Amino acid sequence: MPHAAKVQEVQQLEAERQQLKVERQQLTSEIEELSSATGTMRDEAQHQRQEMEEAYSRLQEELEMQRATCATHLAEVKAKEV
Repeated sequence: MPHAAKVQEVQQLEAERQQLKVERQQLTSEIEELSSATGTMRDEAQHQRQEMEEAYSRLQEELEMQRATCATHLAEVKAKEV
């Protein structure tokens, strides 16, 4: 292979190497962005879950109070019937 052809091949390989380096940097940036977004989404999901659990707990407490009120009222009604 003549010297000029070898030089051209080396230059082409170097250009390809540089292109691959740029692509790798772009992919690395995309991975970092996706990782960050995933972390944010996970944090938001945990926050929403906590809010839902707290709301569910409040509803359970309210339901228990209403059940107790109904039981008391029912006992009063039955006592009046006797």
